[in-house]
Amino acid sequence: MNSQCWRAGVTVFCFLVSCTVPVVADACSGRGMIEGQVVDSAYRPIVNVQVATFPLECALGGIIAPPVRTDAQGRFVLAGALSGPTALYTSKPENGYPDTSLAFYGVDFPPTTVVVRAGEATSDVVIRLEKAEVVAGKILDDQTSEPLLNVWIRISRADREDLRFSIDPTFSGDFRFLLPPAKVRIEISARGYEPWFFTGLPYELGATAMDIGTPIALKAFGTRQVNVRLRKLHE
Repeated sequence: MNSQCWRAGVTVFCFLVSCTVPVVADACSGRGMIEGQVVDSAYRPIVNVQVATFPLECALGGIIAPPVRTDAQGRFVLAGALSGPTALYTSKPENGYPDTSLAFYGVDFPPTTVVVRAGEATSDVVIRLEKAEVVAGKILDDQTSEPLLNVWIRISRADREDLRFSIDPTFSGDFRFLLPPAKVRIEISARGYEPWFFTGLPYELGATAMDIGTPIALKAFGTRQVNVRLRKLHE
């Protein structure tokens, strides 16, 4: 009895595999083309934005089309995209446009999605981007005003603690990162110094920093300059 049941189970299992696997393979083996343009909030073209595809249903270890850059008119052509629903991720952090493939930003800057059909071109796709808050500055010793290099900076979302990232300052003590339009937590710490904390919305960061004597300025291109001063621990 057990032997017959085992054979029956194998028979059913083999039947399911033989029927379903070719269907999935056929649906995910087709490739198409995506053509479009990346624009800003005023529908002006954005040059040199990285655009990448990610298949939402057919990422079965196959080769994903390599990312491309937009041209002088903000246009792009992605060839060899897997067929099916596809997310289009964009990135140009140097100009305030976050990498939408990162979940930290994707909550507020969701990627554009399209449906790719095998052997066809999905045309006239318009991706409209919004800028994130750019925060830049230095981390300084509160007494000497010398830049601190061995520093750890951690940024997380207040609504999703699991969405976070860490950065290090440059050799000159500079840092730069993008913040979404959401409440965030920032922690800056260095060995031998009191840690610095911030919790709130990006536009509140300047006022908090100013409370500890930090000079701030909001530049014309949207970068909030924040120089954070750390105090040494009392021995």
